Amino acid sequence: MNKAKLMAVAIVAILAASCAAVYLMNGGGGGGAYRSSDDTGRLMVYGNANNDDYLDGEDLEMLERIISGDADETPYADANRDGNVDRDDVALVERMIKREEMTIKYDYYRGGRLMPGDVKYPITASCVIGTDAILAIKSIGGVGAITCVSVGSFDRTMYSDIIGLPSVGENGSSVSMEEMSKYDVSAMILMDTPASSAYEYPGAEAAGIDIVRISARNAVESIAGVITLGYLFQCEERANRYAEFCDGVLGAMAQKVGPGRISDSDRVTALCVTMVNSVSGTSSDYYAASQIAGAINIADWASSTKTFARGDEWLLEAKYRSDYIIHNRSIGYDSFTDADLAKTWGTYSVYFEAMDAYKDGRYIILNANMPVPVRIAYMASIFYPEIFGADYGDKMHQRFIDSFMDNLSASGYDVTEDGTFLIKRDMIKA
Repeated sequence: MNKAKLMAVAIVAILAASCAAVYLMNGGGGGGAYRSSDDTGRLMVYGNANNDDYLDGEDLEMLERIISGDADETPYADANRDGNVDRDDVALVERMIKREEMTIKYDYYRGGRLMPGDVKYPITASCVIGTDAILAIKSIGGVGAITCVSVGSFDRTMYSDIIGLPSVGENGSSVSMEEMSKYDVSAMILMDTPASSAYEYPGAEAAGIDIVRISARNAVESIAGVITLGYLFQCEERANRYAEFCDGVLGAMAQKVGPGRISDSDRVTALCVTMVNSVSGTSSDYYAASQIAGAINIADWASSTKTFARGDEWLLEAKYRSDYIIHNRSIGYDSFTDADLAKTWGTYSVYFEAMDAYKDGRYIILNANMPVPVRIAYMASIFYPEIFGADYGDKMHQRFIDSFMDNLSASGYDVTEDGTFLIKRDMIKA
């Protein structure tokens, strides 16, 4: 099976799992080493011959089987990517297992397609572009390998451990290679989003700086991105604990509201919104996340988003009448006053006041600064409180904070008291 097919079926494999273990029902076990059984190639490093999440002796065993003809070639078996699986690959994987310094060949997403890349291993000094990429590196405990950043406004609470780092720009398009050259940077880390996938950095290659693109918005691809970063940053144990957390949330979705678990007549319907008034279409990661959380998303257009402006009646058609509207907005981890709540609500809800979901109190602003598995947990608790419990989102969020956000965990951050992560109409005071 080719690499693209392996990644395409990953979500099916996860949602079809039995998920009987308690840790899967609750979002991760939190004890002992985690050994995932996933074999869809989430560790997108050439040399990962058996397609699991680890680079170890099992890959050598698989290589021997492939070379002897006892097993078919796997997507990442050709460790040196020369077109042949042979003894040279065995020798290279032996070095990889020893974690020797070398150039690693890996795959990354570019505009939704798997692309081959090369990166000097290990990454110990990086320039990170955008908060999504920073959040992924924070989650694996790799902050010490961030030398400089290019990002706009910071959430000073979430990124209190980053704000003092040198800045070389405000986003992917404004990166100053001249500024970056002042620092010891071996790799630039950025997200594979429609915007960032178009960014080119011709000065990077000349300076010997590798470009590493990862996904952090798609529920499944983001796990692969974190596991791959974990290997490249030598933060594998922490990255695999994060994978356990993600697998746990997705496993709970599969067990409780996955295919065949409840009837379509019992499922809620939903629409998702991003930015100010952009409604997510079938190709959007927000659309996919709502479906993983058990909703029937009734969007029927293929583009990522479609704008709905006041006075534009298209969304008021009967076919778009949904039980819930989930509006994903980045509102940060700072505390909110009543005035902050009212201002945020007034800025975004005004576009949807004519919708039945709004009138029924089911238009909800969800804090998009949270990682996607946490947002899925919140949606599940919103859609099906009788199945998950109304506090399921808070519980998974707190587990994420305590396990993967070192700066917030150290400060005793409490998601129920110190921030606002969803806003409902009944929270707004007149």
